[in-house]
Amino acid sequence: MPNFIKDAPWYMNQNKNQPEPQKKGEEPEEIDEEAALFHQRIDRTGKDKEKSFDNWYRRGVIKDPKATSKFRKGACTNCGAVTHKVKECTERPRKVGAKFTSKNLANDEYDTSKQGVKLNFERKRDRWNGYNPDEYKKQVIEEWNLKESIIQLQVKQQ
Repeated sequence: MPNFIKDAPWYMNQNKNQPEPQKKGEEPEEIDEEAALFHQRIDRTGKDKEKSFDNWYRRGVIKDPKATSKFRKGACTNCGAVTHKVKECTERPRKVGAKFTSKNLANDEYDTSKQGVKLNFERKRDRWNGYNPDEYKKQVIEEWNLKESIIQLQVKQQ
């Protein structure tokens, strides 16, 4: 049961023993072990690796030059990819699905079960999987240096 249903709101203050709402500058209280979202739960054992969002797994579309030209049994009826069903399809719903047209079939995605990763609802939809802020910082600095060098060349030519 989610905390917002189980617990009384902070402004109710029905019990004097209940903690007051967090004030600015105070440390937040530990999150309840029965929290609705698993990444909010406290893992006291340290054994549960699947809870960790630090475990990177490959995502994306397999670039296959030999992409199929026919609809395959068990594929998504909307886009034609075998790795997901219509309910999980991220493409816009087509007027006439790939099942009937066999045109513009989508490529398959990487299979996470072969990578030894069990995905739950949240982990499957984690948009920040594999994001490394250091790589992004490097890319921004390289772009800035390139623009700066172009500006310097233009100044020298004038």
